Amino acid sequence: MKTMKTLFLLLLCVLPLQAQEYATHDAQFGQMNVFLSDSPIDLTKETSEARLSYTVGSAKCYKGDVVTKLMFKGYNPGRQLTRHVHVKTVNAEAVDVFDGDCTIPSGGSAEETIVLLELELQKPINVKNDLRFIVESTGEVADTPVFFEGIEKGKPVMMVTVQSEVVYYEGTITDQDGKPVANANVRLYRPNYETGVFDFDFNGSSDAEGRYSVKVEESNCSYNMTVEAASYPSYVVNTFFAVKDGVSMAFGNPAPKDIVLWGRIDFKADTRATICLPEAPNPSWGRYYRLNRIEGSNVIFEREVTPQANVPYVLFPDLNFSVDVSGYDVSKVSKDNLVNNGCKVDEWGFYGTYNNKDFLIGNDRVQIFDCTPDCWDGQVPYPPRIGAFRAYLTVTSDAYVKFGTPRYVFAGEATGIADMTATAPAFPLYDLQGRQLQSQPKKGLYIHNGKKYMVR
Repeated sequence: MKTMKTLFLLLLCVLPLQAQEYATHDAQFGQMNVFLSDSPIDLTKETSEARLSYTVGSAKCYKGDVVTKLMFKGYNPGRQLTRHVHVKTVNAEAVDVFDGDCTIPSGGSAEETIVLLELELQKPINVKNDLRFIVESTGEVADTPVFFEGIEKGKPVMMVTVQSEVVYYEGTITDQDGKPVANANVRLYRPNYETGVFDFDFNGSSDAEGRYSVKVEESNCSYNMTVEAASYPSYVVNTFFAVKDGVSMAFGNPAPKDIVLWGRIDFKADTRATICLPEAPNPSWGRYYRLNRIEGSNVIFEREVTPQANVPYVLFPDLNFSVDVSGYDVSKVSKDNLVNNGCKVDEWGFYGTYNNKDFLIGNDRVQIFDCTPDCWDGQVPYPPRIGAFRAYLTVTSDAYVKFGTPRYVFAGEATGIADMTATAPAFPLYDLQGRQLQSQPKKGLYIHNGKKYMVR
């Protein structure tokens, strides 16, 4: 027994432990080609000091990253200079991160700047909520002004090299029958709404067993997701979620890893659903109702005997049937895969989507009339999910308050299934631990639609 134990310990010593993998990328704080008098080092004086502060998140730099290099660009119309530079952070405590001589080169112009100061940090900076440090310098004095790119007075443009842990975001992709889906592209991306481009964009694909692995080289920020596979509608996650700890950034829900793609819609008789197809639905499938008008607190849906293409409907199936959506080319139907086609009354709108997605609609209220399994049924955490080729009703929160509790009426239907009063809020309430509440608390903090509210 002792021999086996000794052998096991020897194997632990011999077998190498798997090292954490890291990746680097560049980030920039501020815009280029705005020249100001203030700079990281004042070359008109023998001794200078600059205090710099940058908010993390204003560039591709996030809490948990490590900064390994600082750079400042501009142009120097005079001669080359040598300065001794000392950099220390001023967050919780002062930490020396660089101390050495630097050469400030000659050259560049306002139209084509060069790197004037490049600091390979001797001690990397662990990023917290912001980057704050002091740059001290002594040495040669410039005969002519030296210009650094600036964001605002007292704050030069700064470029950094950032190091982050690599994360492999992994899961499975199956169809609604549980069979693996091969060759599906899984895309994790972070849009930048200021620039209109993506800060990060990583891709992977599923194998024959439906398994996928996406190498994410910046693990400290959050992402959206899109899954694309031939013969299936797109699966879109619009809410940001963290790949590192696997939760939604806004609501604390588990992030999606095991994805189910739907190639058909299954309807059962005597259940309520919605439908929105690029081709005219078959009238024999059931009874179709289109949003028509508002009367008092009643939201009226009128029956449409001949259902049309590209129109959202509430559907009451008369028989069990399935619709194969794998062959539809929706790319030519709508640019954003969203259809309304006149189904809007006052501040109420009935919309259809050709993607399977969760969605954010700001302060609007949402109602989903659908019992099919790939749609939100009011029992799962926010955000709501709507299946491909389905529809949902929205109304602004202000109109909802003025309107009172709505009563949905499907004209001509039997009572009990068609005459419905909304009794629960469209967005559930949660406590700070992410547990769903049955009603608004009498006192304390709670979360509604991603925002915190206090009851005193």
